[in-house]
Amino acid sequence: MCIRDRFQAERAERYPDYYWQQQIYWDTPANKRDELKRTMPSYFDYLEWRKQYYKDHPLVKQWAEDQSARGGRDESLLAPTSDMVGQTQPAQSLLIEFDDAHKAELGKDIVNGTPLSAGAKAELNRVWEAKGRPGSSLEQWINAVLGLQR
Repeated sequence: MCIRDRFQAERAERYPDYYWQQQIYWDTPANKRDELKRTMPSYFDYLEWRKQYYKDHPLVKQWAEDQSARGGRDESLLAPTSDMVGQTQPAQSLLIEFDDAHKAELGKDIVNGTPLSAGAKAELNRVWEAKGRPGSSLEQWINAVLGLQR
């Protein structure tokens, strides 16, 4: 396993929610990001861990910077894989919490924008509440988890 793969595997194990948390971070106005430390402390732990990892493994840092320079902000290509139409798949850590019907609804929302049912939205609200209501709203969190730019 190469060092990049080790980095990604360790990150996935330690911080399974980092990607949607990162989306919320970047979607929050800069002057309000400090408020996220209360609702998303694990993201800020991740940033500290990543900073130290990059210090200890400069090749991983260089690789991440190269990826970022090619396609967007902070580690945009270190994110979960994309589906056939190029949209980000929902965070894997969230998907395990849903049954097949809810997963299908999430898929339809991602691919063609079909609105979520009241039941699916209620289930997402339950998970959002359990995670400490990260971000400024349920809608912001849902978009971040689904990898949507709306």
